[in-house]
Amino acid sequence: MWMVLSLNSGGGLEINIWGNSAGNYSFYTGTASGNYPISITSNGSVTFDVAANPDPGGGQTYPAKFVFDVTAPPSCANDFVVIGLPVAPANNQANILGLNNLYTTPAGTGFCSGTGPTVMFAYASGSGQIPASVVLSQSGKQVAFVENLAGSSYFHVLTIGTTGSNGTSATAAVVPDSGNNAVDNRVLLSPNGGTTNQGSTNAAYVTYTRGDANDVAYVTTYSTSGVGSGYLYKISKVFNGSATPAIVWSAPINAVPSTPVYDGISNKVFFTDSSGRIDYLIDSGSSPSVVYGPVVASGSTSENPVVVDSTHQMVYASFNSNGTNAVVVQAPTSLASTVSVPVGTGSTTYTGPYGPGFNNAWYTGSGTPLMYVAGTGTGTLPTLYSVGFNGTGVMNSSVSSSTALATGAADSCPVTEFYNSVLNEDFLFVGVTNHCIATAQGGAAGCVMSLNITGGFPIVNANTTALAATGGTSGIVVDNNSSVSQASSIYYATKTGSTLVKATQSALQ
Repeated sequence: MWMVLSLNSGGGLEINIWGNSAGNYSFYTGTASGNYPISITSNGSVTFDVAANPDPGGGQTYPAKFVFDVTAPPSCANDFVVIGLPVAPANNQANILGLNNLYTTPAGTGFCSGTGPTVMFAYASGSGQIPASVVLSQSGKQVAFVENLAGSSYFHVLTIGTTGSNGTSATAAVVPDSGNNAVDNRVLLSPNGGTTNQGSTNAAYVTYTRGDANDVAYVTTYSTSGVGSGYLYKISKVFNGSATPAIVWSAPINAVPSTPVYDGISNKVFFTDSSGRIDYLIDSGSSPSVVYGPVVASGSTSENPVVVDSTHQMVYASFNSNGTNAVVVQAPTSLASTVSVPVGTGSTTYTGPYGPGFNNAWYTGSGTPLMYVAGTGTGTLPTLYSVGFNGTGVMNSSVSSSTALATGAADSCPVTEFYNSVLNEDFLFVGVTNHCIATAQGGAAGCVMSLNITGGFPIVNANTTALAATGGTSGIVVDNNSSVSQASSIYYATKTGSTLVKATQSALQ
């Protein structure tokens, strides 16, 4: 059975830098005025009455799930999911929330006892929003994230408390190290100690080392003033016990950057920017500088994170417009050449595509490799595309197949692929904000769909496996690969109603 739990006082968890002006955004976060009236609905979710205000940001947020090993036996006490909330703490409102006892059902028939998850912690960390994805340590004892305030931002490493009161709900939060043993260390993201400050609703990218002893993070900040600008930071002492994180170096960027992604083979940190480029920085020395790639989407103003294929040294980036079409671009890590495939009509107000996903054959090298992406179709009609590759791994410049995901204007979420070896099935998960085509199970508004791509491109129609998702979904993460009841699941947040949802992979139940 699917379950929901309210997250915050806002109206959604997708926040992006989009559009052709500083205030041109297509989604909203909620900023509450006054108290937080609460009502309990019949399905057990909690809702809040708020006023919604536009907010800038840096990409689709995702929940984070612990444990890392998807084949590990499920644990009711130790497995948990955590998500940052795009709302500033006030009146006991949390901006970061963790839940365990995950494998339950509303009927009390799941692997774990009870009828819903348990709040593991609910913290008011700092005074700003946490609108982007969070990152977990390998031990599961610490969480890294970026706190965004007006004109400034902080990188946090939070050690989860194990004693005292650690919060009991999204609106009964506590402060770390206040009546508990949680530790919340942070560093101001400023290249000169505070003289220059920029906001950031981008996620941090953490590179792991054995035992988390030498983990580092890469983070970007930005300003939308003028033509836009930003900084890329390298941060040390991440997940290193009680150590306070520290800035190793910072590099200026002459446009608004996306969340960074590090490739250990090339030693490059990649990101896209508001000038329609894929850029990188080689992580060497104490003051490295950015190498700007050619403009590959001259009509684009979106900043989506790239996907890096380290094995084949390829980078994939999606842009909402090259002046005509929404596109996905493939380039080698040298950026010496590019291949671009159109995936719908371009838009100056961002409505997709988000990052692509790949089928199991692409990962294993057995079968027909395909890239999947949810593009814009005609105008703003969410459409699923597949794109093939030639014999040397170069992406084709035209799509292989396509199908509508909605019956009218809407937006989509990033596609998430997962091969379930217990079921021997390859799944693709994607949501739309409105006009869901899967009306039989997903309804006629926002929904999330489970598409079986084991045999190739899926058929998507009114009877497709789906679940209603008010306002659409955030990014989707995958739970275990298990035969235990409720253990093979997905997690996402809804953009309206502020709920965190767990549903099974195969049937969305």
